[in-house]
Amino acid sequence: MHHFAYRNGVLHAEDVSLATLAAEVGTPVYVYSRATIERHYRAFAGAFQGARYCTSQDPTPVYGLQSVQEDLCEVSIEIIRP
Repeated sequence: MHHFAYRNGVLHAEDVSLATLAAEVGTPVYVYSRATIERHYRAFAGAFQGARYCTSQDPTPVYGLQSVQEDLCEVSIEIIRP
């Protein structure tokens, strides 16, 4: 299921109106859907069942994404900055 959709002409991420969010926090703003990230992770992980793999992440903090990765991968993630 795709978790970004128009409802009555207003784009939503899951159940959140992006117009309302933009009015509250300003723009530009990057919006992620936890449900979409989880769906994509499961599709990726399912394609590599039984294999070991590693991923990397840009050291720029994307608030909330680190905890999603830790939950899905059942690991602790350490961000190392140069």
